[in-house]
Amino acid sequence: MINPNLKRLENQIIDWAITCSSIRAAIVCGSTERRINPGDEWADLDFEIYVTDFSDFIKGAEWLNRFGTLWTHLQLQEGDSPVFLALYNGSEKVDFHFFNITKLQNLVDNQELHDSYIRGYRI
Repeated sequence: MINPNLKRLENQIIDWAITCSSIRAAIVCGSTERRINPGDEWADLDFEIYVTDFSDFIKGAEWLNRFGTLWTHLQLQEGDSPVFLALYNGSEKVDFHFFNITKLQNLVDNQELHDSYIRGYRI
């Protein structure tokens, strides 16, 4: 069962994503979405966010503050994709993986699933 605080964070992130003009899709994946062996109350939240432009997100991490009291964060780069690992008050952890929208379009065009979606996901 997903931690209620994590569910609150998820809802805030979804509401925010709807308002961002560069975000085209936000997909929840990872342990909270597994159908077999689902995450427990200690699971983190994993978002894969497909955008037309990374610049609003990588120029600073202030946007992470809108979801709650941010304890700390780490900004990484995986290939050409920025990743933000955020830890919020209450020990809720959210991973934000950003991808260019062309990556999602390629998955759709080729009728493929990203490895992270095989065990479950929500759009």
